[in-house]
Amino acid sequence: RNHGHAEGDRVLQAVSQLLLLNLRHCDLLCRLAGDRFVALLPGTGEAQAWRIAGELENAVRYYAHKSVPQGESLVLSATAVACMARDESSDSLLERLSLSMASAKSRPRLARSA
Repeated sequence: RNHGHAEGDRVLQAVSQLLLLNLRHCDLLCRLAGDRFVALLPGTGEAQAWRIAGELENAVRYYAHKSVPQGESLVLSATAVACMARDESSDSLLERLSLSMASAKSRPRLARSA
């Protein structure tokens, strides 16, 4: 937001590539809205999902993105949550995910969803 729409698009493209490089070939990365991404991790248990979420969070945190106009480093942050899919609708799962993300953003560490 502070660096304009074009620079924001470049950051989102770079972050999506970074996330893809840190996922397995069977995983699916989706942009949910704005600066939110969802990674679908088929055949993944809860402990492994949390490990992958932490790795993705750290990859973004330690990524050094240089802005095009001034070449300054942009400080990026990430909040990762994991929601295990239950026997529920996609709308219900996305609602749980959004609530978990909102709750996690108020906490400094990786947050677990119910």
